[in-house]
Amino acid sequence: MATVRLWSPGWRQMVRAAMDRSAGQCVAFTGPADDDTLFYLVERAPCLKSLHLLDVSASSEVLYDAIKAFIFLEDLEVSPSYFSTMKFESVCQACPRIQALRLRLHMPFGFGSDKLEVPMMWELHSLQLNDCELTSHGLKNILDSCPLLESLHITGSLIGSEMDEEIRVKCARLRNLTLPDFDPGEDYDPNDYSDWYGM
Repeated sequence: MATVRLWSPGWRQMVRAAMDRSAGQCVAFTGPADDDTLFYLVERAPCLKSLHLLDVSASSEVLYDAIKAFIFLEDLEVSPSYFSTMKFESVCQACPRIQALRLRLHMPFGFGSDKLEVPMMWELHSLQLNDCELTSHGLKNILDSCPLLESLHITGSLIGSEMDEEIRVKCARLRNLTLPDFDPGEDYDPNDYSDWYGM
């Protein structure tokens, strides 16, 4: 396992040195990443099963291609300093068979936007979303797209209309469920965030 402290001086050299020492046998990595670092991980750690990116300055395209290249990946955490709709969709599309996914969001995020598409995550058992704004529509979208989901942990706020009976039934099937407090959000409009999140 390779672990690099967040933005340590010379962190890129540390990543390369760790990957070189592993001789292709590294199965877990924790640390920051940019475009070049992700390309190097793909090249030097093809057997990676666990990837925890503590901060990401990589482009959406590189992030998508890198994650997709790790065919053995089971556990993924992505923690950018911001998280656009495009990056969220890129991660989901790149790893539809991931088992555990954690996204640490540092800005509110309107999952209820009609422009957000959550692809089917057939093997996902655990999903954790931190510091996000979630609508009941967005929650239903997630539940419908993750048929094997057992654990769902969301922090932030649940805004807009309250959950209907259909959503409550879907939530009841989960073994572990943590949802944020409900906020009526009368003035909430997903379009207000369009400039921030690339919708």
